[in-house]
Amino acid sequence: SLYYSKTGQWHSFLSSFDPDPQNKNHIFITLCEVTPGIIWAGGYSSGIHQINKGDLSVEYFAPSSFANLNIRSDKYIRTIIKDSQGSIWSGGYYNLKKIDLKTLANAPARERVLFGNFVQKTGQAPSPLEWLVLHKTDEKMLLLCRLGIYSCIYDDADNSAPHTWHNSKARVWLNNEFYQQAFSVEEKKLIILSVLSNKGNAAVPNAEETEDYVFLLSNDEVRKYLSQGADSKVMPTEIEQTKNVFHEWWTRSPGIENCSASLVNEKGVVDNSGLYYDKGSYLLRPAVWITASK
Repeated sequence: SLYYSKTGQWHSFLSSFDPDPQNKNHIFITLCEVTPGIIWAGGYSSGIHQINKGDLSVEYFAPSSFANLNIRSDKYIRTIIKDSQGSIWSGGYYNLKKIDLKTLANAPARERVLFGNFVQKTGQAPSPLEWLVLHKTDEKMLLLCRLGIYSCIYDDADNSAPHTWHNSKARVWLNNEFYQQAFSVEEKKLIILSVLSNKGNAAVPNAEETEDYVFLLSNDEVRKYLSQGADSKVMPTEIEQTKNVFHEWWTRSPGIENCSASLVNEKGVVDNSGLYYDKGSYLLRPAVWITASK
């Protein structure tokens, strides 16, 4: 709770009496003011709640998403402290993590919008999806989901080579199951059916164009719309964190072999060489073009 000394009033955050709590955790054991007016609260959950005293807003994130390595998510956050150099240390059940706020500050501020709903927390109903506005004209906007909303292999071994975006499992899931679950009838009317070029490389020829409502960014689009580093890093939804997934996300570009797909690694850098399409569960970060004039 925040006490206003001038008015003698309290304001509560993350209360069990809130009609729409951020998550089921209401036990907090550590607080740290990381920058003036910004409080981080840790407790019996795998992430940290960020409280903004200025606008009274609350956000949730996983501290492991700011590490340079893929590490196991904590069961709880026991201690958060700020050292003399301005770095934040988070101690939990499995890890001790150092978070450099200067690195985070290098990520550009982007407009965000809420669009669609999807299950993001275990045992809870679908909640609004938050998207970054990557590009905007008078007619349309390119949106990229802020979080990795689902972890999966890129394609099935049963599909015939080459394992490109055109016939991938990722494309099928995004344009069927995700599209149907995440968007209402009215929201679907705003989503533009996009014609996508699918560029190859020295080892894999160009694939045919596809028409998709929901898609993954290509390597070229990641470089065009996102700066390499903090701006391109991703963290998973709370429900995906429980699976101990890698904090890396697939692109729709092929890797250096016809059995691999490219991705953005945990450092926020495009990995052109890629990984085998059916090895490991990496995150899907959906993108959509929507009509901006309605």
